[in-house]
Amino acid sequence: MKTLCLIRHAKSSPANFNVSDFTRPLSESGKNEVVLMGEKIARLPYKFDFFVSSPALRTRQTCEALCDYCKYPNGNICFNEHLYLPDNNAIKKLVTATDDLYSNIVIVTHNPGITEFINSLNVGVKLDNMPTCGIFIVQADTGNWSSFFDSTKQFLFFDYPTKF
Repeated sequence: MKTLCLIRHAKSSPANFNVSDFTRPLSESGKNEVVLMGEKIARLPYKFDFFVSSPALRTRQTCEALCDYCKYPNGNICFNEHLYLPDNNAIKKLVTATDDLYSNIVIVTHNPGITEFINSLNVGVKLDNMPTCGIFIVQADTGNWSSFFDSTKQFLFFDYPTKF
């Protein structure tokens, strides 16, 4: 079995002419979202063994904080430039290229690509918009990431912060 956890970065600071989109940090409400969702992800019955994230500051901050809750070393996070504002195919390529050594992976990235990707999974759940710091988990009946999309998949979990 292969388990894929998809997370949209937490709420970022507003767009600003003095800061590039790539270097926008989390807002205070985004930091609160991470605490709330970090506590939830830590209680899930999965031991995530690989984290990959967009290198943009807001995704880095989200991923690093969630890794702390999952007791995953921040130094082992893989930052992949193809996850910065990705389309559906960029995320799909990353999943299929993942080393089969890993069973439970986490991808932290951006909208609208993450919403498009989730909706392409055909697991009976469609989203209008993946909320900030939303967590979506699906599992495939396969031992190989390369066959993840050809395998029978099951929706496992979806939650997001609603108070911020």
